[in-house]
Amino acid sequence: MNGQSFLYLGRNYYLQYSDEVTEIQFRGRHYYAPEGSEDKLKAMFKEFYRLRGKKFIEPRVHRFAEMMGLKVEAVAIIDLKNRWASCSVQRPKVNFNWKIMMAPVSVINYLIVHELAHFKHKRHSKDFWNEVDKILPDYQKQVQWLKENGACLDV
Repeated sequence: MNGQSFLYLGRNYYLQYSDEVTEIQFRGRHYYAPEGSEDKLKAMFKEFYRLRGKKFIEPRVHRFAEMMGLKVEAVAIIDLKNRWASCSVQRPKVNFNWKIMMAPVSVINYLIVHELAHFKHKRHSKDFWNEVDKILPDYQKQVQWLKENGACLDV
């Protein structure tokens, strides 16, 4: 694992073991982590992405929601087994998979707008895609990126 690269916001950064840290830290071009088992390191990365995701994604959700005339009460970064994101229109809440923190910012923005569009249109109808297109006219590039690279987003 030492020297292995891990994605963060679409860019590769390298892991270095360090006795000076107790959790994953991100500085410059490197991740620093205490030496340990592969399972322990994976758990630390998941937590790192989850915490970073909360700080990074939540303000973006509220900004896009405002642009779309919506209000969101809760944002969660969790382990969604087979999805990038989900939403509850009743609550109103959006959930994002921690793995999306490995994707480029443009892809994260697309996933946010996609979920928010479901607040207006439940199904992936023409109106739904028009709603996404209003905010992100190049959204098809992000859809394509996910098709080509989504399987690589894991620790």
